[in-house]
Amino acid sequence: MEIEIGCQFVFDVAHPTHGVFIVEAHPDEASRVHDAELTSTPPIDSGVYTDLYGNFCRRLTLAAGPFELMY
Repeated sequence: MEIEIGCQFVFDVAHPTHGVFIVEAHPDEASRVHDAELTSTPPIDSGVYTDLYGNFCRRLTLAAGPFELMY
């Protein structure tokens, strides 16, 4: 059985803002995920770190204006 999942976040950012998003599969489950892709509009650079529980955390700095993140 295959299950398709995804999420979309839409923001209207008033001022440049730092954010951390935890939306990607935990590394223990990553082998069960197919065709995962994280994209944003506008495209933005991000840094990735692992938290205390092993989750992938993506750190971003959002510019003022519309922003959309899709997984």
